[in-house]
Amino acid sequence: MGRRTDTDRILREIESNWGGLVELSPDPVFVVRRDGRYLYVTTACARFLGEERYAVVGKKITDFFQPEEAEGMFEGIEYVFVENQAVQREECFLRHGSARYCLTLLAPICDGGGEVTAVVGVSRDITERKKIEEDLKTSQAQLRRLARHEQAVLEAERARIAREVHDEFGQTLSALKMGLSRIDSRLHDDQKPVAELVRGMSTEIDDLVAKVRALSLSLRPKLLDDRGVCAAIRW
Repeated sequence: MGRRTDTDRILREIESNWGGLVELSPDPVFVVRRDGRYLYVTTACARFLGEERYAVVGKKITDFFQPEEAEGMFEGIEYVFVENQAVQREECFLRHGSARYCLTLLAPICDGGGEVTAVVGVSRDITERKKIEEDLKTSQAQLRRLARHEQAVLEAERARIAREVHDEFGQTLSALKMGLSRIDSRLHDDQKPVAELVRGMSTEIDDLVAKVRALSLSLRPKLLDDRGVCAAIRW
């Protein structure tokens, strides 16, 4: 009886001292008992429930919400009663065939001894914010896919250029070196200056082959083909 008296007193204080101010809030405000029975609701709360205020007070949460929705609400209410502290929860309700998301703050109403007798709640509709968040996630996912596609195209082009550099220049230089080697093998002892010139050109071709190979690898390291991007970066 004492708990009920304290709760009634608090409700009278809300109505007399804060009722007008609370009514101005566009966010639903409500007071419930531990069993989920509504003791007080604002017009905004009643409108959210699809009823008039007088038709809500005295009824339970289960009269207005699906079982799985009510279960989540009871979890929050029970937490406040057990822990004697406020809690904020994100909840999803099905209204008129569409999902509505609410951010609800639940806080204890205590008697003179500090024991919780009821819970006051304030809910804010965050459906639009959730939609924006989902749209942002979708956009980010699309950007990531686009970035991966562009990276793949870039890597393919780099690979093509690397193959062309390696194959065309490499083959040409290899052919030149083979030609110089044949010339060198046919030179006579009395053609020493020419032989030195040929060998010097062969050495320069070796240096050029090494540079072509390095250029090809810089465009697309072989490790990229063997083990992928991460390994190539570490390399």
